[in-house]
Amino acid sequence: MAYLVKTAQGQQLGILPDSLPDAGAADEMHSPAGTRSQTIPAGTPWKTPVYVAGAHRLEVFLDGLACVAGDVGKAQYSEAGAPGEPSDSISFHFDVTPESDVLFRLK
Repeated sequence: MAYLVKTAQGQQLGILPDSLPDAGAADEMHSPAGTRSQTIPAGTPWKTPVYVAGAHRLEVFLDGLACVAGDVGKAQYSEAGAPGEPSDSISFHFDVTPESDVLFRLK
């Protein structure tokens, strides 16, 4: 099953492919465009499904585009917590406006 990503005005931005190898173990959170009242500043922790930091099991999509975890200037977000430990948040390296569509998916 694919996910159609649209702006708050209904303009189609793209399609997120289904890349879940084990749907029974999957979890996701969606923060649709236009549902937040304020911009989320860079560096602010953002709640996600529980994942293991550094295990490459968390997929993050912003406006339908896949984001990369890592350092500021080299990636779009950082995972919280120590590698190998459970975490339930990330921090984007830039402000996320209310008009942005955000999807977190465990694979």
